[in-house]
Amino acid sequence: PLGYSALFWVNKPTSVMQYNEFLHVAKERFGVSSEQDVLNISRAFLHTLTEHLAGNAADNLASQLPAPLHDIIREISPEERDQGE
Repeated sequence: PLGYSALFWVNKPTSVMQYNEFLHVAKERFGVSSEQDVLNISRAFLHTLTEHLAGNAADNLASQLPAPLHDIIREISPEERDQGE
């Protein structure tokens, strides 16, 4: 089975997964039934990941995700992200 990170992989590097498609896949992979559960799990994962990204990597990641997930990434300010230290 594919891991959590597979949800964030898109078929084409320049395409954006549609939110409904993301929800459907995430519900199946996480074994949950609600959108709120998906968002809670995604928030925990994306916060942890974003804290370790330097430069504009978090913004690059956000650009490849469905719009509702952009705000989750932006909850971590650039000052809280890894500054390459």
